[in-house]
Amino acid sequence: QLRQAVIHTRQKLDISERPACAVLDVAGSSLRYQAKPTDDTELSLTIIRLAKQYGWYGYRKVTVLLCINQSKAVTQGQISMKLKTLPKRILVKTDV
Repeated sequence: QLRQAVIHTRQKLDISERPACAVLDVAGSSLRYQAKPTDDTELSLTIIRLAKQYGWYGYRKVTVLLCINQSKAVTQGQISMKLKTLPKRILVKTDV
């Protein structure tokens, strides 16, 4: 919507992108930004495998296990967000 507003302003006022962004009080970089798709399939499968192997832990423990077992650099935020998207039936605590 913001991008369309800038395009409309550029056409109506016959100005370039930077002045149009200034008129609308919008950062020009936010218009050009395009999110890069990420493939977290491998991370999801690794989390599921660890949950089945060790039982369910919180995101902090999962992060530590990933760093130790996989030698991967992952953050607690990445793990926390990924756990929210996984099916809850997989994440049920199991007896080990």
